[in-house]
Amino acid sequence: MSLAGDAQACSCTEYGEPPCAAYWRADAVFVGRVYDITPLETGEKELPMQLLHFTVEQSFRGVDVTNIKVATLHGTSCDTEIKRGQRWFVYGYRNETTGRFHIQPCTRTTRLDDADDGSEDFAYARGAARGATTQSLSGKILKGDYEPLKAIKVTVEGEGKMYEATTNDEGGFTVNLERAGAYTVRAVVPFSAMVVSYREGFREQATEEQTVVEYNVSIEAGRCDYREIHAHEIDLKATAEISGRVFGADGLPTPDVRVYLVSAEELGGKPEKQGVPHKTFGYGSSTDMEGRYTFGALREGHYALVVNPDGMPEVNSPYPRTYYPGVQDVASAVIVNLEQGQQLSKQDIQLPPKLIERKVTGVMVWADGKPVTRLAPDSSPDVLPFLSIYDPHRLWYSLNPRRADGTRTVEVDKRGRFSFIGFEGYTYVITANALDRKNKPRHARAVKLTITKKTKQLKLVLSLPGSGGQEDIKKELSEQSQVVK
Repeated sequence: MSLAGDAQACSCTEYGEPPCAAYWRADAVFVGRVYDITPLETGEKELPMQLLHFTVEQSFRGVDVTNIKVATLHGTSCDTEIKRGQRWFVYGYRNETTGRFHIQPCTRTTRLDDADDGSEDFAYARGAARGATTQSLSGKILKGDYEPLKAIKVTVEGEGKMYEATTNDEGGFTVNLERAGAYTVRAVVPFSAMVVSYREGFREQATEEQTVVEYNVSIEAGRCDYREIHAHEIDLKATAEISGRVFGADGLPTPDVRVYLVSAEELGGKPEKQGVPHKTFGYGSSTDMEGRYTFGALREGHYALVVNPDGMPEVNSPYPRTYYPGVQDVASAVIVNLEQGQQLSKQDIQLPPKLIERKVTGVMVWADGKPVTRLAPDSSPDVLPFLSIYDPHRLWYSLNPRRADGTRTVEVDKRGRFSFIGFEGYTYVITANALDRKNKPRHARAVKLTITKKTKQLKLVLSLPGSGGQEDIKKELSEQSQVVK
């Protein structure tokens, strides 16, 4: 089974992309200097982003302007640290919905010194621009996510030719092709495997001793194709299944609730009200419109089923951590004992009543007490002050709060006021940032808030320099903790 990666996801599925692959995969390739950075409002299901404003020094493909805006992640664990005045070699990927170029994580976008024009990326881009590159196939074969598979024979057949290569100590291989055309790439991995790759089109045939992996590729003249093959070892005897339904307190099926399957050995002791109780969250399965979930391809073992295992509810799953068959105490969780090849159904989970929602309101002000409205007068009209809400245990920007009107994007009105919906008894970390009238980023000191029915209006003072990244948040929370003590 081949799985395509999500370009917006905060994880890397390819690490060894060569310059030739980066060049032809990108929609824009240029060298530019950052002269401004502004927040970017995103949709309810998108990761937070910011806009980089570049002065284009040299364009290789896809750019015919002197100034360009490129979006990048901001406030996630995959952020690329980019500052004003820096010079970058940029690979931009166009978003089909917005038409805007994006810098994606785990790609070859690289910071340059002022005199650094001799990199591999420069060399290939210059050669490609003048038509001096040749066609090739390359890749990397890994066991799991990181372990290189050495000495794996790779054959490439097509256009009347047969080529052979052997993976090196890093699991990599390269085949230079005499001509453009259609080719079939084939490799044999010495164990039963499931192929996971950022690129689609892989085929595998597994036995208990080996797995044959193949894919087809069409190469244009002067271009290259690069693919990383992650061969995850599988157990062909893992054929058991656990399924069931999830019901709400009203007795009706509950759709779009994510159920997790956790090894019973991972449960440990009694979990805290919030925090991560298990070493891992296991496998996740979302319920359908009838509340059904299914876990397949399982080996015999002892398992627990749990909703919201990390203890932080989302707006689409407003429940406390709940174990099968419908308990909050891990000691009362019923363990599912699964035999080899067994098909267990009707493992139904009864959810408790939904958590109590509370509206949190607040106002953003500058250090002089004036409300934060839009940013600097000469800023783009779609740039707004930005409110961020985090899980306090991991500082993940993943809580996706919603406003009282039902939408999930927290905005700030013309008087600096904001509001969002949280859950009573749960703690959140809240930050805010904006550009001042000099187009300089400012942020408010991070606030840790436990929501109650008497929660007072928040006042966030944007008095600190910078945008307030994760390191700033950790430092500010630590300072507050020390003051309390």
